[in-house]
Amino acid sequence: MRAIALSLLFTVSCAAQITSRFNDTIAAMAAALAESNAPGFLAPFDKRMPGYDDLQSNVEALLTQAEVHSGVNQITEDGNEVTVDWELHIRTRGNDSQMEPRRATVKLRFEQQGKKWRIVGLAPVDLFAPPKPAP
Repeated sequence: MRAIALSLLFTVSCAAQITSRFNDTIAAMAAALAESNAPGFLAPFDKRMPGYDDLQSNVEALLTQAEVHSGVNQITEDGNEVTVDWELHIRTRGNDSQMEPRRATVKLRFEQQGKKWRIVGLAPVDLFAPPKPAP
């Protein structure tokens, strides 16, 4: 429980730095990772997005195998495209000594569908892949 609280604190402090009109969506995605909530992370995506099946498989495996602490800082917003610096700290379940840090510049493309904004593009998808096996 303490790890989740620390993760949420990390997520909220980093998410607060996002100034995009999409900040609530991105912050909710980071919080969903900390809560091991794959459906919550995937909720804003258009399921027809290229690579969605890979993203879904990666996120579900990641959250089954590990606890994830996530932080996001916005770099740029250009129309409906947002570029963020996304940092993950991945701790394999059952192995507190194995922590895998990851960091990537992530591009998200949003599209308004009806009254909702949906994510129709995300790269790189492999940032959210399950942890690598220990050597």
